[in-house]
Amino acid sequence: MASVEEGKTNEGKRIIVIAMDGSVHAKYALTWYKDNVHKPNDHVVLVYTVELGTKLESTKWVYHADDDKATSELTDSMSAERKILKDKLEIFARMLLDSKISGEVKAVHSKHPGEGVIQTARDEGATMIVTGSRGLGAIRRTILGSITSQQLGHRTWRNFDTHVIQFVVNLSTKMAEEAKPKARVVLIAMDGSDYAKYAYQWYLDQIHKDDDNVVMVNSVEFHDVLHSSQWYYAPYAFDRDTLANLLDQEAQTLRHKLEEYAQMMRETKVHGTVKSIHAERPGEGIVKAAEEAHADLVIVGSRGHGKVRRTLLGSVSDYVLHHSHVPVIVCRHKDDHHHHHGHHNKEHAEEQKH
Repeated sequence: MASVEEGKTNEGKRIIVIAMDGSVHAKYALTWYKDNVHKPNDHVVLVYTVELGTKLESTKWVYHADDDKATSELTDSMSAERKILKDKLEIFARMLLDSKISGEVKAVHSKHPGEGVIQTARDEGATMIVTGSRGLGAIRRTILGSITSQQLGHRTWRNFDTHVIQFVVNLSTKMAEEAKPKARVVLIAMDGSDYAKYAYQWYLDQIHKDDDNVVMVNSVEFHDVLHSSQWYYAPYAFDRDTLANLLDQEAQTLRHKLEEYAQMMRETKVHGTVKSIHAERPGEGIVKAAEEAHADLVIVGSRGHGKVRRTLLGSVSDYVLHHSHVPVIVCRHKDDHHHHHGHHNKEHAEEQKH
C-alpha cells in the first residue's frame, strides 16, 4: 500500500494542526505529540478558535443596540478580548519555541470551535489534527465533547479532500505523572478490512518507531455466530452439532485472520503480537485489550467493514474514543470522502425542505 502523501508541503514537511484552548489538556496534547509523533521536518500550526458569538449575542448588546453606552461597552469588551487573544497567542508561540518545534500560531473565527479547527486543517492541507481531551478553557465550548465529536462527524470533515488523522489525547493523572521513556505499546484494531489495513500502513509511514511493540487485536462478537441463519433454521433449535460446526468454522476463520496479521508484521519487520478477544461489543473488547496490554496508544481505522456485525468506525470508534484511558488515533482512509459525498448531497437536500 502506498505511503500517505497528502498534507505535505513542497519541502516534504508534514502539516500538523493542534487545537488549543489554553487548558492543561490542550497543552498536554502538544507535549504528547512532541514525544510520540513529532518528526524534525514537521510544521505545526497551533490553532485557537474564537467564538465571537459569545460577545455579540450578549443581552446588553441585543436589547440596547441604539444605546451609546452599550455600544461603548461592547467596544471596550471587544478590545479586552483582543488583548486576551494576543496574550494567548504569545503563550502558544512560547510553547513552540520552548519545545523547539517549527511552526506557527493562529486564531480563527468560527461559529463553532470544531468547525474552525476543521477549516484550518483544510486550508493548511494538514496531515493530522491533534486535540486534547476535556480541554476546559475560557471559551464557552470545550475541545473534547461536542468539539471533537463534531470534528469526527461533521459533514465538512467527512467530505475532507485531504487525508487527515484524528488524534484524541486523553490526559489522566497517571499519564501526567508517568513520563518515563520506554518502548511504546501500540494497539491496532483489526477487522480484516482494507480500512483497518490502511490504518496499519499509516502507522508504519507516519509514527512507527523501531522499538515499538505492536499488538494487533481482532475483536470477535459471538453474536454473529450464535444468530446466523444456519443456526436459526436448523432442524432443532438447540442442535449441539450445528452449533459446534458453526463455532469450528468461526475458529478457523479467526485463525486465518490472525495468521494474515502475523504475516503483515513479519513482512514489515515490526515487533509485536496478534491476538483475538471476545466481547459483547468490539469497542469494549478493544478498550479492554488496551488496558491488559498496558498500551500507550490505540489506533482504529475508519469505516472498516469486516465480517463482524459492527464497523470499526461509527459506534465502535466512538466507544473507544470516549472510554479509552490512553491516546486514540482514528485513521480516516484517504478515499473515505468519496463514500460520503452522495450521502452529503442527500442530507443537504433534506435540510432545504425544512
